[in-house]
Amino acid sequence: MGMRGQWERYTAPKWAQATGPVGTVPRASPHVSMRANKRHRPLARTLGALPQGVDLPRLAERARYVGSPEHKDTPSFAGQPKPRADATICDRSFLDKLPQLNSWLRSAFTVAEWLAIHWWSLFHEYENPRRVASGSYAMRHSLRYAREGFALPDLDIRPLGRTVSLAWKVSDMPARGVHFLQEGIAHIETEVVYEALQQFITAVVRRLEIMEVPNTPLEDEWKAIKATEPEEQRFCEAVAALGLDPYSLTDADRDAIVQVSEKLPTELVQDFFAIADVQLLATQLSRLIDGVNRIKSLPRDLTSLKNLQQATQKIDALYTPWEQGYACARELRRQLGIEERLIRDMHDFSSCLQVDGQALQDVILSANGTARFFDALVDVNEKGSPGFLIETRQEEAKKFAFCRGLFEYLTNQPGAPALISATHSERQKRNRAFAAEFLVPAALLKERLQRDTLDEEEADDLAQVFGVSSYVIRHQIENHHLAHLILS
Repeated sequence: MGMRGQWERYTAPKWAQATGPVGTVPRASPHVSMRANKRHRPLARTLGALPQGVDLPRLAERARYVGSPEHKDTPSFAGQPKPRADATICDRSFLDKLPQLNSWLRSAFTVAEWLAIHWWSLFHEYENPRRVASGSYAMRHSLRYAREGFALPDLDIRPLGRTVSLAWKVSDMPARGVHFLQEGIAHIETEVVYEALQQFITAVVRRLEIMEVPNTPLEDEWKAIKATEPEEQRFCEAVAALGLDPYSLTDADRDAIVQVSEKLPTELVQDFFAIADVQLLATQLSRLIDGVNRIKSLPRDLTSLKNLQQATQKIDALYTPWEQGYACARELRRQLGIEERLIRDMHDFSSCLQVDGQALQDVILSANGTARFFDALVDVNEKGSPGFLIETRQEEAKKFAFCRGLFEYLTNQPGAPALISATHSERQKRNRAFAAEFLVPAALLKERLQRDTLDEEEADDLAQVFGVSSYVIRHQIENHHLAHLILS
């Protein structure tokens, strides 16, 4: 499967649904309804810390692949063939490979337990480069941490929103005599991944029952997950978004998370917990609510932006987030008649948007806090006119954050607030791609490239021309394959 993956069928983001496999809240609700899960028993959240007396490799050694004669059309270790008319027939090449089948079955126990332990994180924890706990994200999202001596691929499972990114790398396991030869990436719909992993874990648990091995950590974990009620499920999703384990929290942290969720607008829940710090929840909530209130109290009524929002086409879900962002930027430039125009500063921005310069400056607010929390907050005042709270300080970064916020305002449902952050979710990838293409159109950038290579000094010069950071220039060149970058 290529980079496009399966993007053909749209489903609403999980936090915006009333029900669904990964759970969410109805958009009609002003606040999220969640309840701390009933499971208070602290759990060891690594595969190496099993309960005393439980030896997972030894347990796995008891597993044997028995096989079913109903799926065979020739004599095998399962006995004489008794093929069912509706049964899939097993490949004959495996009939003399029972030891290999047993090895695969045993490794399944380890994989299933790792998946169950990190279940909530696998679907609800977006990668956030600003999180302090460096390295811990990979432990919850890379299958290599489930190896336990078994030959498993170096596979990363990272949620993006409507899809999950699956990325595999070349890796060598000489002790097991295995070499994984290829690398690649695919983006699969979240529901498809959810169903596949759920079926896998359920099959392993059933195999344990057949083997008469009760009360394993895997079985206990999976039963707890399956029994989670909707309000508890939303709590587990919020905790996972924080980068934490829903089953290993202190009572104080549990209460703080629930209390914060009760005060958050529904539209901001997912993005808030994706960037928040459990130790700073009260402070960060206060800053967010203060920002919302400041925007709500703005007196300006930017009619031209309100009209532009009504005329802007909404997101086409047939494409990847970055393709969506690029397409929206090009269409907006065409709609405004500025295909060839550079937007070097906020004066240019107001002119392109046909908004009075002072009026635009009045609705772009600066954050009061010193610590970096989010990049921007977008909401509307009582007149339905947008306001933008920007946390960044440098002028180029401020313009880029405003552009990301503008995209969210134009493409969101009317009146819906939005948080702009550094997380690697589909939403944030989409608004970053929009801002990059709107401020530095690939076509205009290509016209200014004099050769097929570009060094850092030339990138800095182009950044001055377009009024953005060199980082944006480099990424536009790389993402659109415009030239080869030579970096010192």
